[in-house]
Amino acid sequence: MWLGGAAGVLDEVHAVLRDTEVDPHQRAQLGELHAALAAADALLVRTAALIDAEPGLAHRTPVCLARAAVERCCRTVLDVTPRLVGVSGLSRRDGLERRLGDLGVYLRQHHGERDLAELGAAVLRDLP
Repeated sequence: MWLGGAAGVLDEVHAVLRDTEVDPHQRAQLGELHAALAAADALLVRTAALIDAEPGLAHRTPVCLARAAVERCCRTVLDVTPRLVGVSGLSRRDGLERRLGDLGVYLRQHHGERDLAELGAAVLRDLP
């Protein structure tokens, strides 16, 4: 749900950018958003393949890692998008403002440092 929310925000960003002249800073920010989504998506695909290959294992470390990466991606989307589209982009697209709000609510499901601490503990357990 989180990554889908971030992808929905990006769809709205595309709609805003179709109607404006995009400057180099906006292009860089758009690239940052696409890179973040692509990386999180790739990690989810990889994690799903691991789980499918060995469904009997717990896969705690890869699952925690994927969750943290998707959360970080969504935080990037929440941070970069308003700067990318500016006030006019936010005010012209009700869908963008709504999607940003929804994404913020979705991320409340993440338990912040507690989830990251669990990931750190899993990494430490897995060290050779």
